[in-house]
Amino acid sequence: TYWAPQSVITNNQQTIVNTSKAVSGSGIYVNQSGTGVNLNITQQGPNNLIKGQDLSSAAQIIGDYNSLTVNQNTSGNVLGIDVNGNNNTIDITQNKNQTALIGITGNSNNLTMEQQIFGASGEHFAKINISGNSNTVDTSQKDSGNKILFTDIQGSNNAVDVKQWGTGQHFLDLTLGNSNTVNVIQDGSGSHNATINLSGNPTTLNLTQDSSTGQNYYLQQVCTTGTCSATVTQ
Repeated sequence: TYWAPQSVITNNQQTIVNTSKAVSGSGIYVNQSGTGVNLNITQQGPNNLIKGQDLSSAAQIIGDYNSLTVNQNTSGNVLGIDVNGNNNTIDITQNKNQTALIGITGNSNNLTMEQQIFGASGEHFAKINISGNSNTVDTSQKDSGNKILFTDIQGSNNAVDVKQWGTGQHFLDLTLGNSNTVNVIQDGSGSHNATINLSGNPTTLNLTQDSSTGQNYYLQQVCTTGTCSATVTQ
C-alpha cells in the first residue's frame, strides 16, 4: 500500500457527479431481450437521454452475442444502460459534456467507450460497473475539460485500459477484483488524481501520470502471491 492523501473528489463522489448531471431531455427507452441482436442508436441534438422503459432505471439489454452501438452528439446527453449476458459488444461514443452510467453482468463482453470534444470544452463523466470474468474494457476521455471516471470491476481475468487525455483535471476511482490486468494513462495539462483499489490477486497495474501541474495517486493492493505487479510512472 502506498499511503498518500486520498486522491480527492468524494463528498459521496460529488453526489455521484451532481446526480448524473441532472438527467433531463427527450429520451429513447430501451428494454431488449434476445440473442444476436444488432442495436444502433444515434442522438444528434443536445440534452437527450437513453433510459429504461419506466423512465427511471437504466435501459436493459439482456442476452448473448448482442451488438450495441451508441452515438450521442452535441452536448448534455445522458446514457444509462445495463447489459446482462455473455459475448456482447458495446461501443459508445459521446461528444461534449456527456454522462454515461454503464453496468455489465456476464463474461467475455467487450466494452469500448470514448468521450470526446470537438472544438469546445466540457466535462466528461462516466461510471462503469462490471461483474464477470474475461471482459475487456477500453475507455477514453479526451480533449478540453475535466474528466471523471468511476470504475468497479468484480471478477477475474478482465483487461482494463483507461486513457484520460488533454487539458483539464483528471480524476479516476478504480476498484478491481482478482487476476486482472489494468493500464491507466492520465496525460495533459491540469491536475491528475487516481484512487486505485486492487482488492484481489494477482493483478497487474500500470499507471502513468504526465502533467506539469500536479500528480497524485492513492494505491491499495492486497496480494498474497508473488505474481502481483504495480508500476507507477510520473
